[in-house]
Amino acid sequence: SRWVSASASRRTMAFCATMFFLMVRRYAAQSVRDRIETHPRLSPFVHALDKRAFALLLAIRLAPVLVYSWTNALFAISRLTTARYVFGTVVGATPRVAAGFAAGQAGLSIFEEIRSGVAPAWTAWLVLAAAIGLIALLGIVGKAWIESIRNADERSKSS
Repeated sequence: SRWVSASASRRTMAFCATMFFLMVRRYAAQSVRDRIETHPRLSPFVHALDKRAFALLLAIRLAPVLVYSWTNALFAISRLTTARYVFGTVVGATPRVAAGFAAGQAGLSIFEEIRSGVAPAWTAWLVLAAAIGLIALLGIVGKAWIESIRNADERSKSS
């Protein structure tokens, strides 16, 4: 039942992220994009975002340290299609949601055992440590992926 909850959480997260993405795209994206495209320093940024939007979306969703609302708005001004946005959000967030749920379940188990006066089982501590380690690893991998995308863009500009 806990993985059913994780699946429901992932669907709810994807739905809310998509609704925010669509609202920004509908009511603000074009005006923001017009301003950015006329700005000499920001114009290259929006064009680079358009070229690598899907890969960046996956990397950012994978990294558990970035705020969803900022990335929803960022990708709303890109040329990324809604279908690719939803797919990237669901696929990129799956490991993050699973690790978060595992950490939460292990932490709850430890808390309940301590509250009832029983020493927590070593397996609960192991699951909690593994989940926290996975969350940290996802952050490192996501950040490295974002950096590699940025470095590839810089190399393509210089050649």
